[in-house]
Amino acid sequence: MKKFKKVLTAAISITMLATTVLTGCGGGASSGGASSGGSAPAADSGEKYIIRYASVNPATDNKNVVVLKAWANWLNEKSGGRIELEPHYSNEACKAEDALTATKNGIVDIAEYGSGYWGSEFPVNSSLVLPMVYNWCDSWTWSYCLDDLRAKYPQFETEWSDKGVTLIGWTASGSSNFFTGKGKDPVYTLEDFKGRISNCFSNYEKLAVQELGGTPEMLAPTDVYDALSKGVLDICNVPYTGSHALSVRDAAASITEINLGTCVWGLVMNNDVLASMPEDLQALFTDDANRTMLRNWYNYQFVCDELNYKAEDVASGQFEIITLDDAEKARWKEKMDPIYEDWIKEVDAAGADGKQLLADLNEASAKYDFETYQRGMDVSAIHDELEKYYGEPLPEQYVTTIPEK
Repeated sequence: MKKFKKVLTAAISITMLATTVLTGCGGGASSGGASSGGSAPAADSGEKYIIRYASVNPATDNKNVVVLKAWANWLNEKSGGRIELEPHYSNEACKAEDALTATKNGIVDIAEYGSGYWGSEFPVNSSLVLPMVYNWCDSWTWSYCLDDLRAKYPQFETEWSDKGVTLIGWTASGSSNFFTGKGKDPVYTLEDFKGRISNCFSNYEKLAVQELGGTPEMLAPTDVYDALSKGVLDICNVPYTGSHALSVRDAAASITEINLGTCVWGLVMNNDVLASMPEDLQALFTDDANRTMLRNWYNYQFVCDELNYKAEDVASGQFEIITLDDAEKARWKEKMDPIYEDWIKEVDAAGADGKQLLADLNEASAKYDFETYQRGMDVSAIHDELEKYYGEPLPEQYVTTIPEK
């Protein structure tokens, strides 16, 4: 049995969809080719592989409770028992900011590397997290956008392979909204936001808060509840899913649905680990159909959670929920122009056409807008497949049809 750890010379890594992997799993990977490291696939010796997976989220998060468990069962079944996923939660195996390096160096085998740490090294991939690009971004919206863009911009894959890892997919959260603390005035207009202190989880969120006239505070997710409840923050910028996972809603009085952005994780795998496997096992991680399956599982989980948590917040009567009209939202989005302009320069320097990429992204986001495209969508096939590998009935919020507005 091979257990790939830091002390071994061969390290094995994996990561999603979400396509997440969740969401837009990678273009052009053949079913069962050699890894991006260029090594030939190993001969099938019947060896068992224990894959150390580093998750940024706690074991209680639905992403891990449901989807990661189902994927582990799927990998074990499809490999004939040769692959066993060994999850490590809450950054216990490596810090979130070190996930890329830890995977490359074999400390972990698969890791989730969040967009908050991408920086200028991932200019094309960063298009996915530009502030206020989407009208309403859920996991499926941006992953469909990604699918359209990957066919035209190979950098969505090569920005990862150039870092010495194999990308096996992406996963994303939903849209970030302003959860305004108790005792603080709600945010109805751009003027209401000026001077407010808001947390940020990425550099683009920080830049957006500054352009909007607010004061950004870069805080770890685990610190935002205390900061909001004690008045250190006026606003917590977080998706509905995150507001529950981080208990932010318990310290909030109003919600402004601003969709400042989303958080994306690249799911990366160690090259040596992948190359050590025979072709049929490599394909479980690199084949586009398998990556798409995982991303759809993650998309489905995020959307069901998002809808369920928002419905709970509406039903509770605890919050005033504020939706900006088109004219007001346009005023906010106009403030993002300097951020877009600087990003375009970074993309141009990386060899792509930044202005065209932004135009393509805007076109795709309008095409796949969650509010118009996915309502009423039949997800029963995904529900049944996920439930099969989860091994027990899915929780109630896992619907078979995305509800209408």
